Amino acid sequence: MKKCIEQFYNITILAIEPAKRGCYGETWKLVSKECWYFVKIDYLNYHKTIYRDNLAVVEYLYNNGIKYINQLIKTRDDKLYVDFQDGILAVFNYVPGENIKSYDLGRLFNLLAGIYTVPINCLDIDKEDFTTGCADYVLNNINEITLLRNNQQLLQQYADRLQIFTERCRGSFDNFYITHGDSGGNIIIDGNNLTIIDWDHAKVAAPERDAWPFINNTSDIDKFNENLWDKGINYKLQKDRLAFYCYYSYFYYLQDYILSFYSFRDIYLKNKLVKYMKHYFFRGWIKNHISQIENLCNANEDVKCFSSIY
Repeated sequence: MKKCIEQFYNITILAIEPAKRGCYGETWKLVSKECWYFVKIDYLNYHKTIYRDNLAVVEYLYNNGIKYINQLIKTRDDKLYVDFQDGILAVFNYVPGENIKSYDLGRLFNLLAGIYTVPINCLDIDKEDFTTGCADYVLNNINEITLLRNNQQLLQQYADRLQIFTERCRGSFDNFYITHGDSGGNIIIDGNNLTIIDWDHAKVAAPERDAWPFINNTSDIDKFNENLWDKGINYKLQKDRLAFYCYYSYFYYLQDYILSFYSFRDIYLKNKLVKYMKHYFFRGWIKNHISQIENLCNANEDVKCFSSIY
């Protein structure tokens, strides 16, 4: 890695240390005479193209005045990444601080709203189309993993609810902006500085894609809306869209873990992953959060029937 980076970048490396950040691939901290750098290498076949393609979004946002993300460092040839050992390697400025989940939500909402003010123009980025492909994938693979098969009724109920909210959301594709999609777990705090990292899943979509994990009541909706208005964005969060992204994200990340399961050859890693899936998807916060979002939506008879499975 040292040889590769020094060959393709204008960086003289004095030391390399594990960075211990991120879920995909390897992360490293580079020490040079001038400063520290952050390196992320993604080797996963199903994910590395997502990582590679969204590096352009990081570059675009930074060049359009969004300085509270990690700056991408280009190669000597002005490229955003290099191919390295069947993976994608990219270098960023190193953001000091801790990756923690305790921070002022109002401040995060304000930063996200600031990103929504950046015009999309001709940026090559995925755009929301309100589809259910990830849920279809999970249901089609339900018999391949015992944990999924044991929770088939719950997964089918979730898929049915996703379909309902998908149909409701397809009536409008307005008020779309550049969204992060997973900012909650990707915040670096350093004193008063807050940095949003890991833009692998950026998408042009509704603000609810960023908002849904933080919305527990109408006060949270009001707080998010206030920050939108403060940035001149004339839009209010829609409950149907919140519900769509809640269910969609559930299936999207479950699909991601199934793909990881298939990519692992080591039985120990497979079993470890399944244990995490059990905790996160069937016992963790997201299951409770789905109930909260459903209550917010006030879907009358649909919610009453659905709530019986809890």
